[in-house]
Parts: sequence; structure tokens; C-alpha cells
Amino acid sequence: MPLLQLNQVSIGYHTHGKPHIVQSDLTLTAREGELIALIGKNGCGKSTLLRSIASLQPIWEGVILLNGVDIHSLSPRKRARYLSVVLTGQQSVASFTVRELISIGRDPYTGWLGSLTDEDREVISRAIAMTYLEGFGERNIHELSDGERQRVFIARALAQDTPLILLDEPTSHLDLPNRINIMLLLQKLARETGKTIFISTHDLETAMQVADKLWLMEQGKGITVGAPEDLVLSGSFDTVFRHPSYEFDKEYGSFVVQ
Repeated sequence: MPLLQLNQVSIGYHTHGKPHIVQSDLTLTAREGELIALIGKNGCGKSTLLRSIASLQPIWEGVILLNGVDIHSLSPRKRARYLSVVLTGQQSVASFTVRELISIGRDPYTGWLGSLTDEDREVISRAIAMTYLEGFGERNIHELSDGERQRVFIARALAQDTPLILLDEPTSHLDLPNRINIMLLLQKLARETGKTIFISTHDLETAMQVADKLWLMEQGKGITVGAPEDLVLSGSFDTVFRHPSYEFDKEYGSFVVQ
């Protein structure tokens, strides 16, 4: 059974007091251990879909199942054991140390005032090791670079120990080396942990090289799913990203300015 299932899901939001549907009748699946990149032009509904899967906003129709359970039917505390979320804009946080911030990932198991057990500390230490943050534990989060700070947020999601991790634009505001490092880290984590890692991103060329599958979203026309090379060869990229100023080069897998 797929880890994540979307059955005839419609997503959207309220505007001027009325519902605005951005995508409808989405039926999709994701399996354990996959790194999935959600890509598409601005305004097509990428962040809306990610927030809908995370139950941060309601869906209009259909059902979203995680391990066969309707994710919207769960209490926030129980849902936090199924999925973890790393959102854009989480750079502004209180003055925690790295270890303190990562430890927050254990809240669904300990509660806000709960004490960490030896097992909790082991999970936290493992998350620190997997994100290459050994030696950072006592440093203040505000002393870190953007790339280091993003790794801390990913480590916190790992410490939460959920089968699904959702990341909204995890490489935005990062320079090229850090963008590549974060994407390679996410690929490694999916392989080694068996978790399904789902990212929305504008970093198309890197996503094509590291993701197992792409969910290619076209405004108002749903999502095409496939391996990166299959979507390139089928012409799906040309269709979604067609523009008079640039074209997609199938041979090199990159965009070329006209």
C-alpha cells in the first residue's frame, strides 16, 4: 500500500470570502523511501498542495490518506507522529541552541513540559549526525549560516521521526553550493531512513538530478507524475515551462535562454 494517497482531492483557498479552487480531482500516490519534488510555475498551487497535505489548510473535496489513515481526521498531536513540516520563513526563531531546537521535534512524544528519555536523546543525536551537525549542538541558532540553519530544521523534522517529511522551498535564499548540498542531503535521508520526503521547489535542474519522481503541476490542469528523464523525453517540461524567452534542452536537461 502506498504511504501517501490523494483520492480525487480538490485544493484551494478563500479569496474575497469565496472559495477559489486551484487544482481539482488530484489522485496521486507516494511510496516509502521516495524523494519527490513538486515543481511548476508560480501560482499553480504548489504551496497550497503541500499545506493541504500537512493539514495546515482544509481541502475542498476528496481524501488524503497516510498509511491508510485520513490525515485530516487526526488530532494535531497524533498527526505530528505521521508527518513533519519544514516551511519557508522558519529562519526567524527564538534564541535556541541547535540541540534545543532539534529537541523540539520530540514534543509529540514527550509534551511541551515532558522530560527527554534516553531513547529521545538517541533519536536527537542520530538526527544531528545524519545532517552533519556534530559539534554544533551548543551553538546559538542565530550564529549559523543560512545553509547550516536549514540543516537544523531538517534535523528537527528527522527527530520528530515521522514517515513523511514535507518541505516547502527548502533551498530558497541559499547560494548554489548550499542548494545542491541540501538537495543531496534530502536524497541521502530518503535512501537511508526509508522516509518519504516531499519538497516543493523552484530549483528545477537540481531537483531533476536528485529526485526519484517529479510531480509536475500545471495551472488548472492537474499533476503529471514520472521519473525526471521520462518527463523530459515525453515533452512534459516543454509544455509546462514553454516561454518565448527560453526553451528546455532535452539533451542537457536544462533551460536555455533564447
